[in-house]
Amino acid sequence: MKKQISSIIWGVVLIAVGVLLILSAFDVVDFDLFFDGWWTLFIIIPCLAGIVTENDKGGYVIGLVIGVLLLLSAQDVISFDMLWQIFVPAVVIVIGLGLILKNGFGIDMKKRGFEVEMKGKIKAKRGKKK
Repeated sequence: MKKQISSIIWGVVLIAVGVLLILSAFDVVDFDLFFDGWWTLFIIIPCLAGIVTENDKGGYVIGLVIGVLLLLSAQDVISFDMLWQIFVPAVVIVIGLGLILKNGFGIDMKKRGFEVEMKGKIKAKRGKKK
C-alpha cells in the first residue's frame, strides 16, 4: 500500500512537470525547469512522499522544513544569514518538542495501568503494578 501511494505521488509529479513543459513550449505559461533552487526539490519531494507513506514522520518533517528553507533562501525570499538565524532555534525547538512528545510528559502509561486499543481509544485497565 505504501509503495502504491509513493508511486502515485511520483507519477503525479512527473505528469505535472511534463504538462508544464508542454505548456511552456507553446508559450501558454512561462516555466523554466531549472529555476533558482531547483535542486531543493530533491529534498522536498521525497520528504513529502515519506510524510504520506511512512509511520515515523519525524525525519521527513525535518527534511521538508530544511528543503523549504533552502528553497526560500535560493529564491531570495529570506537571506542565507537569516536562514541560519532561523535554523538553529528551529532545531532546538524541534528537539524540545520531540523530547516532550516522545516521553509523554514523563508519564509511563503502562505503569499507570492504561492500555491503548487498536482504535486509538484509551481504556483503564487496573491491576497489579509491576
